[in-house]
Amino acid sequence: MPTRLFSLFKGTHWTLIGYDVPAGDAPTARRDVHVHTIGERGDIVDTGGHVRDGYGLTPGQWVLVRPDGYVAAVTADLNVIDAYLETHLNISASASPRQEVIPAA
Repeated sequence: MPTRLFSLFKGTHWTLIGYDVPAGDAPTARRDVHVHTIGERGDIVDTGGHVRDGYGLTPGQWVLVRPDGYVAAVTADLNVIDAYLETHLNISASASPRQEVIPAA
């Protein structure tokens, strides 16, 4: 069932989207951060390349979207995302990983 990207952003959480990231490449789980991946191994299918084009992503990059819909970071280095969340938001790594699954479009 097709879904709009903005439906992933709905709510008071941060959203982290990985574009064509390597299998097994996952960020540290954090409270209030929903994680999705796009690509063959992902939970989201972007057949039209809309996410890639809209955010200017290349394979292996992650985009961190704030709860208000603004982009906080685009990077291929998850350490940058971890440091940003830890330093600026005091959002620590969770003891148990959590990943929300959205049906592929």
